[in-house]
Amino acid sequence: IRSISDDGEAWHYLGMCLQKLEHVSALQLSTSALIHATSLIPNDARLWCNLGLILDRQQKKDDKLLLEGDRERIEMCYKESIQLHQKCMRLGCDVLSDFETA
Repeated sequence: IRSISDDGEAWHYLGMCLQKLEHVSALQLSTSALIHATSLIPNDARLWCNLGLILDRQQKKDDKLLLEGDRERIEMCYKESIQLHQKCMRLGCDVLSDFETA
């Protein structure tokens, strides 16, 4: 982990790999990795969408894992993803397939 400490894309992929383990503690680690990734690459719409998905999965697995206000946090992640995708589309980037998943 020290070797990827400032690589947001690596943290994003680490978080996505951890979530596949289907264990509550793995979901918590996945969330931590994705949150760290957002601090390194805050303009990655896919990352915000994935963070929203993981937070939502955590809630469905165990309501006790989510803190007060996390429902709003999940919605904020999705909104951030959509806004970033829309900005990219206005700039002429081909993000249609990414945008449809948000």
